[in-house]
Amino acid sequence: MARDKTFSNTYLSADYTDLEIHCDGAIFFAHRAATCARSKVLEAECKAGLTAEGKTIFEHQIFNADTIDCLLQYIYTDDYSLPKSNSEAASGTEAPASPEEDENDMHQLAAHVYVHAAADLYDIAPLKALTAAKFVSATKPVKENERMDFLDLVARIAKHTMPSEQNVLRTKVLQMALQQKKLLLQDRTFVELLFERNDLDDFVPLFVCGTVAGYEEAVSKMRAEYKTDMHSRKLELESVQTAREEAAHARDIALTEATTLRTDRDETRQKLSSKERELEMVRRTREQAIQDRDAARAEVTRLRTDLDGVRQRQEKDSSQLKDARSLLSSATARERRLQEMLDRRVQIFNRIRCCRHCDEEPFRYTLDEEHNARCRECNTRHYAQRT
Repeated sequence: MARDKTFSNTYLSADYTDLEIHCDGAIFFAHRAATCARSKVLEAECKAGLTAEGKTIFEHQIFNADTIDCLLQYIYTDDYSLPKSNSEAASGTEAPASPEEDENDMHQLAAHVYVHAAADLYDIAPLKALTAAKFVSATKPVKENERMDFLDLVARIAKHTMPSEQNVLRTKVLQMALQQKKLLLQDRTFVELLFERNDLDDFVPLFVCGTVAGYEEAVSKMRAEYKTDMHSRKLELESVQTAREEAAHARDIALTEATTLRTDRDETRQKLSSKERELEMVRRTREQAIQDRDAARAEVTRLRTDLDGVRQRQEKDSSQLKDARSLLSSATARERRLQEMLDRRVQIFNRIRCCRHCDEEPFRYTLDEEHNARCRECNTRHYAQRT
């Protein structure tokens, strides 16, 4: 945490400020005109503070220095970033992601909660909306080793916010819990603490009700699917029964026709030889019908083979489509990472005050093919290095 500086902005000098905020061992320098214009509450605190050597001084004892740092960042820039740790601030770089860094996710969310509470205390509605948006974008699935910290986060939100359907922070942590309700409820320690703690406000009943509602919805969906499946099976059985009845009827007709043919054949044998030619014609017709039947069976077999081939091609096409979607997702993620890297470089270049070669100020630049800044005056290359 910076000491004796105007929050985390090194471009402002304490010599030209008229407001000192003492908090958590740190001294922040600011301007009353800027702070009071943002908040009537800050204006009242400034009026109630001590005056010494043309400066107003007051002690802040509610939030820590990091929260006041973020508050002043917003007052001057309409945005804020959570202060870096001491090691990051000294090196000017960010450490790569590690399990230890991941363990701080809940602490980062808690920091946004404190800034949200400060915005509520000082009645700065735009800052409340900004902190809520940052909080939502920073949330991740709760890891197994973060579940106790998650309950601490819920307790902080319950302490610093009021129950409301429009409260984004309360709604988001409830949504996080409901999305992982199965894993959380399988954790005996988590469940015991959930019901033992008395600082979670309405989170416990809402979580329980949401879990029950989720399971009821799943059961209702399963019942509907079961009913649909049973109805389909019933229709199939009815169709099979109808087919059986039709087959039996056709068999009876065939038996009747066979009996008739036998009778005709016996009668025909008793007739004159002229009738024998007619019988021969009938036999030929029957043979042709058998050939047609065999041809029809062969055609059915061929159609079934073609259908199997179509199904195999469809499965292959589905697999290729799935692979294409996976490649598209990977390309989209890579594009997002490259865009974020470019945005960070532009932010770094925008903080350069003057060219290191020709001292041109303000520094105006263009980006080369490697995304490094080149001075428009002398074409000197500037690299995206943290300062």
